Amino acid sequence: MAGNVALAADVPAGVTLAEKQTLVRNNGSEVQSLDPHKIEGVPESNISRDLFEGLLVSDLDGHPAPGVAESWDNKDAKVWTFHLRKDAKWSDGTPVTAQDFVYSWQRSVDPNTASPYASYLQYGHIAGIDEILEGKKPITDLGVKAIDDHTLEVTLSEPVPYFYKLLVHPSTSPVPKAAIEKFGEKWTQPGNIVTNGAYTLKDWVVNERIVLERSPTYWNNAKTVINQVTYLPIASEVTDVNRYRSGEIDMTYNNMPIELFQKLKKEIPDEVHVDPYLCTYYYEINNQKPPFNDVRVRTALKLGMDRDIIVNKVKAQGDMPAYGYTPPYTDGAKLTQPEWFGWSQEKRNEEAKKLLAEAGYTADKPLTINLLYNTSDLHKKLAIAASSLWKKNIGVNVKLVNQEWKTFLDTRHQGTFDVARAGWCADYNEPTSFLNTMLSNSSMNTAHYKSPAFDSIMAETLKVTDEAQRTALYTKAEQQLDKDSAIVPVYYYVNARLVKPWVGGYTGKDPLDNTYTRNIRHRPEGRAMLKFILRRCLEAIPTLFILITISFFMMRLAPGSPFTGERTLPPEVMANIEAKYHLNDPIMTQYFSYLKQLAHGDFGPSFKYKDYSVNDLVASSFPVSAKLGAAAFFLAVILGVSAGVIAALKQNTKWDYTVMGLAMTGVVIPSFVVAPLLVMIFAIILHWLPGGGWNGGALKFMILPMVALSLAYIASIARITRGSMIEVLHSNFIRTARAKGLPMRRIILRHALKPALLPVLSYMGPAFVGIITGSMVIETIYGLPGIGQLFVNGALNRDYSLVLSLTILVGALTILFNAIVDVLYAKNSETLENFSEKLEVEGRSLWQDARRRFMHNRAAVASLIVLVLIALFVILAPMLSQFAYDDTDWAMMSSAPDMESGHYFGTDSSGRDLLVRVAIGGGISLMVGVAAAL
Repeated sequence: MAGNVALAADVPAGVTLAEKQTLVRNNGSEVQSLDPHKIEGVPESNISRDLFEGLLVSDLDGHPAPGVAESWDNKDAKVWTFHLRKDAKWSDGTPVTAQDFVYSWQRSVDPNTASPYASYLQYGHIAGIDEILEGKKPITDLGVKAIDDHTLEVTLSEPVPYFYKLLVHPSTSPVPKAAIEKFGEKWTQPGNIVTNGAYTLKDWVVNERIVLERSPTYWNNAKTVINQVTYLPIASEVTDVNRYRSGEIDMTYNNMPIELFQKLKKEIPDEVHVDPYLCTYYYEINNQKPPFNDVRVRTALKLGMDRDIIVNKVKAQGDMPAYGYTPPYTDGAKLTQPEWFGWSQEKRNEEAKKLLAEAGYTADKPLTINLLYNTSDLHKKLAIAASSLWKKNIGVNVKLVNQEWKTFLDTRHQGTFDVARAGWCADYNEPTSFLNTMLSNSSMNTAHYKSPAFDSIMAETLKVTDEAQRTALYTKAEQQLDKDSAIVPVYYYVNARLVKPWVGGYTGKDPLDNTYTRNIRHRPEGRAMLKFILRRCLEAIPTLFILITISFFMMRLAPGSPFTGERTLPPEVMANIEAKYHLNDPIMTQYFSYLKQLAHGDFGPSFKYKDYSVNDLVASSFPVSAKLGAAAFFLAVILGVSAGVIAALKQNTKWDYTVMGLAMTGVVIPSFVVAPLLVMIFAIILHWLPGGGWNGGALKFMILPMVALSLAYIASIARITRGSMIEVLHSNFIRTARAKGLPMRRIILRHALKPALLPVLSYMGPAFVGIITGSMVIETIYGLPGIGQLFVNGALNRDYSLVLSLTILVGALTILFNAIVDVLYAKNSETLENFSEKLEVEGRSLWQDARRRFMHNRAAVASLIVLVLIALFVILAPMLSQFAYDDTDWAMMSSAPDMESGHYFGTDSSGRDLLVRVAIGGGISLMVGVAAAL
């Protein structure tokens, strides 16, 4: 084989680059190490690919391509020769030589290195590796040697035609001997590390960030575009998405929140990337630990897992139900589905129960297991679902055990677990990348599966030269794994992540997901944003058209006429009026005429206010509502956000309860109570402010209506801010900032506030439209000539043109401000699918867990008590009162509460009992509210 491909960010002709070439990626978790020989998970590999370059790399489609080796050849697939680039250099300026690879590979298999990937080269069957790993030979006997500075020869013990594919993995990269010998274990620290990849290490703050900067000595630096890449260790998928949408991240990790996936696909479809991924999600059974060393127990767990529910109900992101370890779309794989995979879930459950009974486990003596998973929103949700399914399907009791990533890995390697969440992503695109990890002597075999039969089949694959025979052996090996039920396969992954529109060079076509930052480029955000805005505008056109159409026909079909008055008009007069306004035309003719009017910006005449056109009325009333609403909204945002932040910082203290209590008061007290109360206090009693009027929008006339209008919004914003801020304050990056001793004020303002305001931002779009388009109650009480009163009067008088114009105005503003919110999101969340079954959470049912959470939420308990009291009042008050709803006592009109007469709340201006009327009215409101909630 030979090649001379210069892989990097080849910028297409005509593509403009942004001035600032930076990239921020979420990496899923904190890395264990940056030493290529001590990495183990995907997060470490992502960074290692930027820091170090091996003999081969992956191209954009996932195929092996030249790296440090510009060409290679082989003799009978047993002796491989790699020809190195003469311009490949380390970041300290020294050349990369064949001897660097000899040193690296020998160090990788050295027992003193304790590399988790020590057995990786064993998959390639390099001569001498088995004896070296067993301690029978020195590392110098490894079948790798430098013919000269730029020629590396590798000798294998068996012919391995796919050997070159293994070399894209970071563990086969060269490492700097001089730096390692000088700094020892600290050679990977900033200032010590020497790299040969496209980037060098600039900064590493554990649990906060890793920053890489472009290496000027990299052989293909001229075609590298991104100058700096930052990796963030965010484990929470929800936090990942929040920080992406706040503009802090350009690329999320390859897991997306279950509960947000469909919403994101709808809102930002161009930024959601779902691509094939050579990964299998499974539950790893400890094959050596009783009772899991019994194949009947393992098989029962495998059969009792309902993959369809996991894939289609819980996750619902396009993954495939898995029946084996190796994904069927792996190069060189032709797998057959096992018989059990074709059974119904009911039949699988029956067979599983029989096997458990044979092993000694029944309903009276159930199997109890610990299910281990690492910290992640996704893994937690899937573990909860798996525990529920095993309990429901086959009666197995499951206790969930969560551990952080490093502890989780140690536990699996040490074998001190029952069943563990596991996932394996191929290191190279060939079945052995999966199957080799199940060999008895593999350091990756954390299932502790030991099968001489499986080992023998895999050994046989090295003795055949025919590709079809090798494929048949791979199939046989998978069948052996299935027979032994070594694992519980769940699904084959897709790679789902969010990528900003201005990130160029990312294709998602590599099923290995080997993304190199040197292939990425940062396009100008303005063009991407312009494209996004244009798409939103195009989406708005049909939405607005549908709104206009529905509103037009609903108004025309409503009973009554705009010209019906106290005095009945003669038929001929009515006919003349209708002819003047074309109301006697066929309805479709009226419809198209109205659309033509709208196209010219003419809303038509008003049928109620005959001296004014609708355009005149809107032009005079909308500024009143808009000015008052904007001022009230500004007040609501300032006070609401401040109150929410204070409550979050003082969680579960008197400050929290006080602030949230006031917020709840703002929600529950309606504006028709607040507005008159403010007038009574500040206008009638204190004489501080006018009780109504507009007077051109003078400040003193705006204060009372502004406060009355803003209270409910202040309360809502405060509650949303509090919940979001509490979640952010518990994030890893905030804990790290606190540990570093940063002032709390700086943490809040610079790090926490922005992501915490994302839910507030989503609320602000429709809320702002609602507040600036007027409140009929507020405008009526304060006598304001706003759009709210205009709308209600128009509807009551069948003023078709006026109501239609205001409906269109509100609809257009809603579309506009929702689009603005989406743009702000682009510029700058735990609910499982209900599958009508009880969900077990660490021994508690869904209702038990909900009850526990509810009882710990004092505000929720208080709200329920208030709701119950209101319901009792609504039911009992009419029963206990001596008055009916319409009973009138003319002798006691507008009387104060009187215990002797039985009017405990007093009477209204018609002498009707207010207690009964409030109770019945409250009952109607309560029923409407419950119905709306349901």
